[in-house]
Amino acid sequence: MRFIMLVLSTLFFVTAAHAESLGVDFKSMPRGTKVYYESSQGPKWVATFKGKRGKFYRFDVRSVPDDANARRTELFNMDGHLVKVEYKKMRGQSVTFKPFHCGRIIGKCAMSSTKQQGMRVGNKEMKLITRYSYDTARTKKGLRTKSTEMKLGLSKKTASMELQKSHLTINATLTKYNLFGHRAWVRDGKKGWTKITWIEE
Repeated sequence: MRFIMLVLSTLFFVTAAHAESLGVDFKSMPRGTKVYYESSQGPKWVATFKGKRGKFYRFDVRSVPDDANARRTELFNMDGHLVKVEYKKMRGQSVTFKPFHCGRIIGKCAMSSTKQQGMRVGNKEMKLITRYSYDTARTKKGLRTKSTEMKLGLSKKTASMELQKSHLTINATLTKYNLFGHRAWVRDGKKGWTKITWIEE
């Protein structure tokens, strides 16, 4: 298992080689702006811009209708890239992205995500680290991203930990403040989408 993690680290120890960054334009966004979303899977939610928290920009996210267990805070760096998601009620389920989430970089980019609470195997707890490679290009309608996700997961067949790979393609359009107005994705043959329904300032 240590060998697999070493291979993963070697494969994804890559500096983001990009020509363009499309971070959220928080400098132009009024504090208190509400962004309403819906998805193909049914859930609806609203993200409220709370301004800065230390060195981060902050969105507080609530489901519609509100469910206290689903509340979260999204933290973005000064370039408008997501770096952490903090869940309010689901203790230990916060997710950190390093160096940041690659979804807004034109070109090739690598990142990892780490869940604060890991997976318990026997009497040991393993951190859940997922490695991603992104390759994003501009299209006539917006952006097209091809991504590969690699993580250690529990095999249903062998009941042991094994390396799992998943492929994701995203077509996205940008709207006001460089927000993703619509994102249509295909993950290992399964389709879905999210979109902004309106922005309230």
